[in-house]
Amino acid sequence: MSTEQIRNDKREIRKVNKQKRAEMERCVKAELDKKICDNILNSMSFKYADTLLMFCPTEDEINVLSLFEAAKRNGKRVAFPKCFGKGIMKFYYVDDLSQLKVGKYGIKAPDEGEEFETSTHPLCIVPSLSATKKGTRLGYGGGFYDRFLHKFEGISMCVQYDEFVTDDLPQEKRYDKKFDVLVTESGVCVIGQ
Repeated sequence: MSTEQIRNDKREIRKVNKQKRAEMERCVKAELDKKICDNILNSMSFKYADTLLMFCPTEDEINVLSLFEAAKRNGKRVAFPKCFGKGIMKFYYVDDLSQLKVGKYGIKAPDEGEEFETSTHPLCIVPSLSATKKGTRLGYGGGFYDRFLHKFEGISMCVQYDEFVTDDLPQEKRYDKKFDVLVTESGVCVIGQ
């Protein structure tokens, strides 16, 4: 399959899944989000993490913000991403959610402060529009997470609704980076097991 065809297929999946997510009933979405967060909180990956890298969700994304307070209560440091040009994304530590301001792409992000560079046991929560149980994901097309994860030395955890987990996704081997753990409302799947 040509690169052009792969990119067209990805665009179509993104379009369809964004529409489906936008049409989800808010009460159903809230219930699924809570189950996903509970599964993350009960996972060994979360329990052993000393640093949590997470995202600030848009209205239609999985709301993982409850993880922030849980992480802080458990003595973990928490960082959120800030996007720069050409697919560059850096994470900055946040002590309070009020530190997040609307930034690039209309997404809340921290002002630059102390940048995450490394920790003993970091866990990165990764958003997606679709995912597989083989560790592949379809993001939003900017390549920010793929580029970040290529250098990340920790556990990457993709969050997704069961409805958007599929057997296969179009992939560009040069750019697309696999994740380590998939979490949905029905459970936790460690890739390779």
